[in-house]
Amino acid sequence: DELEEQGLFDYDDMILRAIEGLKTNKALRFSLQEQYLYVMLDEFQDTNGAQLELIKLLTDSPIYEGTPNVLAVGDDDQAIYSFQGADYSHMATFKQLYKNTRVICLTKNYRSHADVLETAHNISSQIETRLHNDMKDVNKLLTAESKNLPKDAVIQRHEFKSDIAQFAWVTKQIQSLIKSGVNPKEIAILAPKHRFLEPILPYLAKAKIPVRYEKREDILSDPKI
Repeated sequence: DELEEQGLFDYDDMILRAIEGLKTNKALRFSLQEQYLYVMLDEFQDTNGAQLELIKLLTDSPIYEGTPNVLAVGDDDQAIYSFQGADYSHMATFKQLYKNTRVICLTKNYRSHADVLETAHNISSQIETRLHNDMKDVNKLLTAESKNLPKDAVIQRHEFKSDIAQFAWVTKQIQSLIKSGVNPKEIAILAPKHRFLEPILPYLAKAKIPVRYEKREDILSDPKI
């Protein structure tokens, strides 16, 4: 109510009011359809229902006869915006929405080592709701194409009985790498959450290993806020 009183829009309004305008104003719809003859949709797996409706309205001109110039690019394994209403199944809907949709699978990978791709495949193949299970012409097996990546890349999996054992092992591994001539700035420790990283800092400090810690500040956690 406050937004409406002040004549302000939020992100949802931008989409919903645009849909309302296109549905109720044929002249506007035909004008935009003529103006935008080619549409590219990036990160299509993160499209929500309202955004998909907007795409339909921009591309349903009878002159296209069901085959407008639309290119959608997406990867259902990267769908992370379901909390905002995004639905990866829109990728399958896209193929049904337009006639003679051509599916192009981008399976050549130029930034990851073959061992990384194999590990990623073994993990992602456990996801039951993957697009290629419903679309027979989708291939999700990636191949490593870059010739410039190190050939001695190794992926290892270790289990520890305690956090102390884990942090001590990681610290020793880093010490060993530095002693062998590896520049400390070439070494990284990655974790999904900061609560997994912060406890290891004292171990690195005791071993006199220089650290650069990157963390996005949560303004809501500031006492003043």
